[in-house]
Amino acid sequence: MSDSIVEISGAPASEYLVSLAQAKGVLPSLSDSDLNDLIAQASAAIASYCSRSFGAVTATETFRLLNRADALVLSHYPVSSVAGIELDGVALTSTGYEVDKKSGLVYRLGGDYRIPWCGVKCVVTYTAGYELPASAPADLARACLMQMQTMAATVGTDPRLRSESVEGIGSRSWVDPGNGGGALPAVVTGIVDAYRDLRVLA
Repeated sequence: MSDSIVEISGAPASEYLVSLAQAKGVLPSLSDSDLNDLIAQASAAIASYCSRSFGAVTATETFRLLNRADALVLSHYPVSSVAGIELDGVALTSTGYEVDKKSGLVYRLGGDYRIPWCGVKCVVTYTAGYELPASAPADLARACLMQMQTMAATVGTDPRLRSESVEGIGSRSWVDPGNGGGALPAVVTGIVDAYRDLRVLA
């Protein structure tokens, strides 16, 4: 297992998964201020559920190698580029490691074979994440918009209710976040589950 400390030198320009224009497309009756609030809340709820940050960052991550590790697990991903890796103060050449950019796993190479990471301290400098909101994956953006619609629909309702009917008018129903369903409705989690950080340190 390995522990890491991350220092961010280039913070994300945005953590929003959708733009104001996209939000207006699904919730045209709301003000820009209300839409921006919903974008922020929905984006944060999805990031929290997925246990990760999606915005693009430049990071320096220091790993303390308590034991041999099959791979280093970077905190931010997908990885755009790796500027350098130092193992116990010695810079590795690009042939000394390989990066699975999609998952953020970094492997040590010995010749053409993967070998365990051994040592005391490893420092990885890299860039990772999405340039939000423009480069957000389409399904994440869709999930964010759906979450915003859910949040907008429940404003002013009794949070203990899940549906109501009015004779002669009709009925409506909504998600009850406090009734065992978590902060996100099932239709949203069904989309974003693929982005949850479930990686395990080796």
